[in-house]
Amino acid sequence: MLLCVSLDSQHAPLRIRETLAILPDELPDLRAFLRPHVAEAFVVSTCQRFEAYVVPLASMDGEALLGLLACYRGVDAERLRAHAHVFRDRAAAEHLFRVAAGLESQVLGEAQILGQVRRALEAARASGLLGHRLGSLVQHALAAAGRVRQETALSRGALSVPRVAVDQARREVGDPAWRTAVLVGAGETGQLAAKALEGVGRLLVVNRTLARAKALAHERQGEALPWAELPAALAAADLVICCVGARQPAVTQAMVAEAQRQRGERPLLVVDLAVPRGVEPKVVHVPGVRLITVEDARERCTRRRAERLQEVPRAEAILAPELERAWRAWEGAEVHEAIAALRQRAEEVRLAELERATRHLQHLSPEQEQTIERLTQAIVNKLLHQPTVWLKTHPALADGALRDVFGIGGLA
Repeated sequence: MLLCVSLDSQHAPLRIRETLAILPDELPDLRAFLRPHVAEAFVVSTCQRFEAYVVPLASMDGEALLGLLACYRGVDAERLRAHAHVFRDRAAAEHLFRVAAGLESQVLGEAQILGQVRRALEAARASGLLGHRLGSLVQHALAAAGRVRQETALSRGALSVPRVAVDQARREVGDPAWRTAVLVGAGETGQLAAKALEGVGRLLVVNRTLARAKALAHERQGEALPWAELPAALAAADLVICCVGARQPAVTQAMVAEAQRQRGERPLLVVDLAVPRGVEPKVVHVPGVRLITVEDARERCTRRRAERLQEVPRAEAILAPELERAWRAWEGAEVHEAIAALRQRAEEVRLAELERATRHLQHLSPEQEQTIERLTQAIVNKLLHQPTVWLKTHPALADGALRDVFGIGGLA
């Protein structure tokens, strides 16, 4: 069984998505929480979406998975239910393929999501969340998405959310050539924002890890500052772009208010591209401050979708056979596990009954013991032959058959 819970920016507002946002260093804790319930899990958590794919240890529906995630974050499941989409089995695999290819993105065909899924795969493996079966499915999705990117124009000229937000900021700030921009965060989103800021008069990069700030600043002809100098950087800025998501905002109302006091309340544009939010929403109450969030870029992103819609049929034509191959491999692995579980159960029964019988049979010769052993093995093999054939020819029903017909728990 494969289950997926999905919340994206097209159906779930930021205040809902950020409740489930998972930072990379939280994955081991998530693994420990999910361990009693799932065999494998894969999470994609970005500024635009939250995706959780799991292989349950026992029968589980979408409601139960949503409840688990809500419990992990300590939030009301009802708040999530109205905005979440749940997919099961092949539909979940198809959704994964579409997400990786950019077909479910706010900016249709965005190239950024491919790298995000790849990094999520690496993080899930490193944390122990991911096993071979789900990991192989994700790899299939990445390979198919790579073909879509190479063989169609779906991603050609596509805009990332950072690009859209920076373009909007440029229009509001005016000529960037003499402006000072402060970039908070040097991760993937920060790198995209820095690229979009090309041509700005002065670029200051502030990051918790100074080495990463220096690397990005060097690449973009900017200046790197240690994290402790963030308040001073804000006072020098005309534009602030925050790409650091954390449970506590990196840019607070108090910091911005002090910066504005030093700046004489000159107009300051703050762009928050982080999930969870990196800028305290109350900064909008500081005189002279304007805040752009990820949600503010949504309308402009949506306009670009029409230009790429004509490429969707070509992309789907590429994904369809790739998904078919991947799902056959998934079902084949599931059938293999089903047959192994059935034979293990039969062997346990055979050995228990054989032990019980031999306690009442005294003075058996070694030859007689071998005869009885071969006899019981032959009986088991003959009885299991037809169920084994049936499982191989009905792969989609393998898990249910084990539970309902043979009384064996759901597959891992």
